Amino acid sequence: MNKKYFRFNSLIFALIFLPVFLIAQSEKGDRLYQQEKYEEALIQYKKAWEKNPGNANLAEQLANCYFELDE
Repeated sequence: MNKKYFRFNSLIFALIFLPVFLIAQSEKGDRLYQQEKYEEALIQYKKAWEKNPGNANLAEQLANCYFELDE
């Protein structure tokens, strides 16, 4: 019973807080991008990408950073 309870709580925790983490990383990247700190923004977007690969918005932001850095 305890293992099921722990798994359920872990799942609920992940479903609630993972999106919050991703939004925070993405927003931090957005602020840095707006300040033209492209290398720092790229780091934040990469952190968010590791948690949510395939996210189209993050892919666009990553591409924008690479474009600005001429990479």
